[in-house]
Amino acid sequence: MRNEFEWKWDKWRIRQIMKKNRKQGVTKIDLFLDFDGVINVFLLPGTEKYEEKAKQEVFEFADKDCVKRVSDLCLEKDCRIIISSSWRFAGLDYCRDYLYKAGMDERVEIADVTESDAFRARDEEIMDYLLSHQDFAGFLIFDDGRMPNLPEYEILTDPTVGYDESQDQKARAMIDAMLKG
Repeated sequence: MRNEFEWKWDKWRIRQIMKKNRKQGVTKIDLFLDFDGVINVFLLPGTEKYEEKAKQEVFEFADKDCVKRVSDLCLEKDCRIIISSSWRFAGLDYCRDYLYKAGMDERVEIADVTESDAFRARDEEIMDYLLSHQDFAGFLIFDDGRMPNLPEYEILTDPTVGYDESQDQKARAMIDAMLKG
């Protein structure tokens, strides 16, 4: 686990990597995706959406609107998905299949998962991933849990709403600002 100084140092290193890559024309944004609370929405009993879902013969966890928003963002802003969700323990192929069946456009690159042989703090895993895969112009984290050491890169979602329109607008603005350097 990193101490405060190590976090500052590694964040500085990441900013230098992004700056160098953007100067070299790299535009790819790594989008670290959690499933539960972002695309899998926890509906509150008694709400209209909950009642609709409860009537379905096969209960689907994924919210089609949230998945479509993520999909559209990835296609429009040149993002590739890195799965940081605990669902990654089921494997990359399983996660790809899940996302595509949930409505993710098949042109979206679902590239990888963060470390899958241990369960550590998610922001630690993301930082380690970035330092070992240095081919990105920027990155965002979509999660319903706070990233205490990477809040400036996080789109924090409400698990009962998921990745909604306001979060999408925020993510787009963050990507635009990142690419401007």
